[in-house]
Amino acid sequence: MVAEDRFRFDFTHFKGLSKNEIARVEEVANGYIAKNQAVNCKEMAFKEAKKAGALAFFEEKYGENVRVVAIGDISKELCGGTHLDNVSKIGLIKITSESSVASGIRRIEGVTAGFAERFVKEEEQKAAEESKKKGKLKELKEQEKKRNLEVNNRLQDTVPHLMEKKEKINDINVVISLEPGLDMDGLRLLADKIKEELRQGVVALGSQDREQKKAYLVIAVTQDLLSRGLDAGALIRKVASFIGGAGGGRQDFAQAGGTKPENFRLAFEELRAIIKSSISKQAIDNS
Repeated sequence: MVAEDRFRFDFTHFKGLSKNEIARVEEVANGYIAKNQAVNCKEMAFKEAKKAGALAFFEEKYGENVRVVAIGDISKELCGGTHLDNVSKIGLIKITSESSVASGIRRIEGVTAGFAERFVKEEEQKAAEESKKKGKLKELKEQEKKRNLEVNNRLQDTVPHLMEKKEKINDINVVISLEPGLDMDGLRLLADKIKEELRQGVVALGSQDREQKKAYLVIAVTQDLLSRGLDAGALIRKVASFIGGAGGGRQDFAQAGGTKPENFRLAFEELRAIIKSSISKQAIDNS
C-alpha cells in the first residue's frame, strides 16, 4: 500500500526485526535516495522482463505484457503503479512500525518526505519530554531521599529526649508523647526507634493538625511484653474513639486516625489507666 501520507510493505521473515535491523533498513533505503537516481518505466513481454532480472510479486496477476520499473542498479521490478521520476524526490524514509500479520509474514509501515520529517520531529519532541520527565522524577526522588534522611536524623535526635520522658506504670516502661508535624510514617518510624531502646515498654505517639481536624496515633509494644497479654491492637481500639476515630493493627504495633486532635490528653490518660488496670489482670480484654 502506497498512500500520500504513509506506506505499508509485507515480507516473508521468520522473526521480528530488531531496532538495529530497522535502523539498518532505513539507512540503506535513505542511502539509495541520496544517490539521486532516475526512475525509468518500460513496457515489455513478461518473459523478457523475467530474463532481464525484474522481480515479479504475485505473478498470477501479470499478463503477457508487463510494465518494468527500474531505478538505476538499485531495483528492477514489475509494477503497474505510478512513480516519481527520481528517487531523490522521496526525501526521507522513516519506518514507524514493524509487526506480524501472519505466520512467517512481517509488515513494516512508514512515512516519507514531509510526513517523515514531521514524524521525526514529533519523536524527538516526545523523547525530549520523556527525558525531561525522567529528569524531574530523578530530581523528585533525590529530594525525597534527602527529606527522608533529614527526617530520619531529626527523629534519631528526638529519641534521647523522649526516653527522658519515660514513665513507669507498675513495672512497665511507658513513653507517651505528642509530636506535632509528623505524619503517620514519621510516627511509625519514631516508634520503631524508641522500641529499639526500650525494654518491657509501651510507646504511644500522636500528631495533630488542628486546622485540618486530623489526628494520628500509633501504639507499639515491645516483644517481651506480648506474653503478658499486652496487645497494641487492643490498646488502640480502646483509646481511638477519644480522638474521633478508629484503628487496629498487630500485637506489637497499631495505628489510628481521627478527627478530634484536641482530645489527645484524654486519649493518653485513658491509655495509662488501661495499662495500669491490665497489668493487674495480666491481660487486656480484647472483646
